[in-house]
Amino acid sequence: MVVYLQHNSNIRVIMMKRLFVFLYPIIAVLLFIQCSKKQSQEIRGIIDVVRLQTGKVDTFLISDLFYAPKYDLKFSQNKDVKVKYNLGTKQVIFSPAKDFSGLTIIKFQHNWQIFHFPVYVQKRVPYTFRYKAKRNEETVQVIGSFNTWNRRSKLMEDPDGDRVFEKTFWLENGRYEYRFYVNGKDEIIDPVNRAKVMNSFGQYNSLLVIDEQKENSRLINKGYNRKENSIKLNYRFEPGNNQKISVENIICLRNNTLISGPGIKVKGNTIQASFNLDILPANTTIRVAVMGDGFSTPFEQVVLQNGVIAGSDDKSFSWYDAIVYSIIVDRFYDGDTTNSQKVDHPELKDKANYYGGDLQGVIQKLDEGYFSDLGVNVLWLSPVNQNPMQAYQEYPPPHRFYSGYHGYWPIDPKKVDVRFGDMELLKNLIEKAHSKGMKIILDFVSNHVHEEHPYFKEHRDWFGTLELPDGRKNLRLFDEFRLSTWFEPYLPSFDFQNSRDAIKTVTDDAVWWLKETNADGFRQDAVKHVPFKFWRTLTKKIKKEIEVPQKRKIFQIGETFGSYALTKSYVNNGQLDAQFNFNLYNSAMYTFLDEEGGFEVLNGEMQKTFENHGMFHFMGNLMDSHDKMRFLAAVDGDVTSASGDPADIGWNNPPQVDNPDSYKMAQVYLAYIMTIPGIPFVYYGDEIGMTGSTDPDNRRPMRFGDQLSEAEKDMNKRVKKIVALRRDNPALRYGDFMTLHVEKDVWAYARSDMQQQMLVILNKSNEEKFVGINLPAGLNVKSVIPLMGVKRYTLIDNILDLNIAPLSAIVFQLN
Repeated sequence: MVVYLQHNSNIRVIMMKRLFVFLYPIIAVLLFIQCSKKQSQEIRGIIDVVRLQTGKVDTFLISDLFYAPKYDLKFSQNKDVKVKYNLGTKQVIFSPAKDFSGLTIIKFQHNWQIFHFPVYVQKRVPYTFRYKAKRNEETVQVIGSFNTWNRRSKLMEDPDGDRVFEKTFWLENGRYEYRFYVNGKDEIIDPVNRAKVMNSFGQYNSLLVIDEQKENSRLINKGYNRKENSIKLNYRFEPGNNQKISVENIICLRNNTLISGPGIKVKGNTIQASFNLDILPANTTIRVAVMGDGFSTPFEQVVLQNGVIAGSDDKSFSWYDAIVYSIIVDRFYDGDTTNSQKVDHPELKDKANYYGGDLQGVIQKLDEGYFSDLGVNVLWLSPVNQNPMQAYQEYPPPHRFYSGYHGYWPIDPKKVDVRFGDMELLKNLIEKAHSKGMKIILDFVSNHVHEEHPYFKEHRDWFGTLELPDGRKNLRLFDEFRLSTWFEPYLPSFDFQNSRDAIKTVTDDAVWWLKETNADGFRQDAVKHVPFKFWRTLTKKIKKEIEVPQKRKIFQIGETFGSYALTKSYVNNGQLDAQFNFNLYNSAMYTFLDEEGGFEVLNGEMQKTFENHGMFHFMGNLMDSHDKMRFLAAVDGDVTSASGDPADIGWNNPPQVDNPDSYKMAQVYLAYIMTIPGIPFVYYGDEIGMTGSTDPDNRRPMRFGDQLSEAEKDMNKRVKKIVALRRDNPALRYGDFMTLHVEKDVWAYARSDMQQQMLVILNKSNEEKFVGINLPAGLNVKSVIPLMGVKRYTLIDNILDLNIAPLSAIVFQLN
């Protein structure tokens, strides 16, 4: 009997094994399909704060909020902001209550999962512009950075016939430049406003600063506690007006899900958020804020990578870690003289011709460790597409001739310029950069091609027309005809608004470059001249074809000159990750270069950046670029409003640095962009204090080693130390921002994350300054560690007294 049972048991075991062997592949396939289906339905990207205005209805495409293959959503209603979702158009319509301002949370269901995202409703301040007519003014408009210099904006009105034209705008806190546009032809500054600032054309704009004081509450990072499978994040609430809080006041988002319950604890003004690391996604963003009756704090943010706080080691990389070095390939280094080819034209000056720089030159500097020694970890290459072999004459006077050395005149969609190398060399450069822990972003030109390009020759219907109905040429009308204007008669602009084939082809080309080269992203040229549907199409393809299957992030940063509203409209999960923050750049130029400029203005503009993009953004911060006059030329006094046309100066009287203090001011500026939120960009030559007026003088050939003067070598040494500050201190990459002291010439601010607290103090004056900085009690500072520029200081009862040398930056680590 025992033998019989054992025999049957063996048979059952054998049968079960055979059945398992038979069913295992089927089960595995079903599980794979289910997991794949689940992954395909996941929301990709952190849903950013949706920013609205009190009482104003606004509409967003759901794809701009987050990426998913399908968008079958159900929104829960919110008493402060009504939400309506149109499944057909994929639009979300937000209607804030007329009496509500502040922070709230929107809840929705997607594929049976519940998600949340924050909405911030902001009140704006009314400001009325007035212009007193003197002679024959019939029409007056006010144009400025608040309305993208729109010369088609509504006319100012004279309701009571007193010849005073008026128009009211609702504006946020910040700095605005403006002019009056009279009779549709004359631009003049405000005759009753003495505040003015020089623009990039060497002319003046009137300056307006809106600074409505607010009683702000905020959170302060207080470190974290880590155990084997859990992490606790600690915060202190600093009330603006004696507010009391409880658990119900805490907003805690884990990626796009609201967290509540026992994981959130409040004791007095101390907040603790606890998380089980075993169930967190590999990449997790924790956002915490406090909201109550009539107040809300900015979000504090912590990024976790595989359960480790980002920035705590060198093994991982996020784009918060990026320090970008911008290269014009032709002007950087000639590593292969055999491919150097000048354009032969009798009227082409050498300054606008090819110099011989190439991809092999970049590789050589990679091999020599030039970029690693400098401390940068991302290289942005100017366009490498094939450009024409001839010179072309610019349309505006004085009609100079140029070559396409810069790369922005593409004549082939998929070929590397023979003067730079070939596709294999580009792949080699990117592979070598990756092996050294560096990223590469390519410069992509989507707005236009050169007239020699096959797309223009074979598909003329993909492009707009150069002639306007009124007889004018649609040339450089950047604001009036933003989406159709041409840069030059030989640079036809795509008509993406009326050509689906053009959008499909050009976006396919962009994806091809990423796949073919394994590059890490794009600097997107002339973004505001390309319609939203192009960027949405491109980004959707990138996510679907590269980011999701390859599990890697493609970073896109755009170039747009215009208002915050304009630049922000392109920055979201459905389009670009960031743009260059030219609004902050303009305020910085005014602050550092104009005698009337003070850090109060720059601090106000910084707050305006936060109101539009949050503190934890990827916006690009820069001192120089290939489109701007170099900082050293301006600070050294070579190019001023009284010195004439900056372009003529560059051609006929190129600047050189004469004042040693100019290098010091540039170092203060670089310390500023290396210690603020956003991504710092170093334009080649910044590290040696290269000067230059406007294009092409701001694109001089790079110099190295013995080619440098002693002053330039010293500049290079000091810039390396400044870059190292950001590279070595995570709070400068991932931290929040708190202004502690601001006056005309001195600015002190703190940066803190869960690992560090840093203090930065800038002095832009030519005199030593004594400052006493009251460190907030919430920082709980016991001691300070000088990291840069410190001579004498005392710390007593949270008061830091110190002397800061002329034209210098001080950096402390706070303990």
